[in-house]
Amino acid sequence: MNLAILKTFREIKEYFQYRDFSVCSFDTETTGLGYYTLSMIGCSFCNGEDAVYIDIYSSDNREGSINFISGLFQNHIKSFIMHNAPFDLKVLHKEGITEVTDKIFCTMTAAHLIDENRSKGLKDLAKRYLKEKPLDYSEAIV
Repeated sequence: MNLAILKTFREIKEYFQYRDFSVCSFDTETTGLGYYTLSMIGCSFCNGEDAVYIDIYSSDNREGSINFISGLFQNHIKSFIMHNAPFDLKVLHKEGITEVTDKIFCTMTAAHLIDENRSKGLKDLAKRYLKEKPLDYSEAIV
């Protein structure tokens, strides 16, 4: 897996220029959970080969970065996977990214359909179905 953290608008444009993210997983990082007070501070994409985190909070061009991400959703991403898609879609909407594909797979919804009585948390699902121990927060920080 190729890992990257992008902080500048130039890095973002160059990174996506020759990589295929037409099918990918997507996640947002925010300042909180309340729609009216939250702000997107970053987002991540993974296509199975490349995993990238876009640090919008530290970006040298926040508006340009968000517009570029919007363009990815409008022109390049054909389907994507999210855990708790309703939340991430609300975050995107709040940032002005309203045109996204309708081919969305939500792992939280799938977990509910499989067994409504079990935990739908991402860490629990990773242990249960992938037999993987998720990284602790301190291990995930690069």
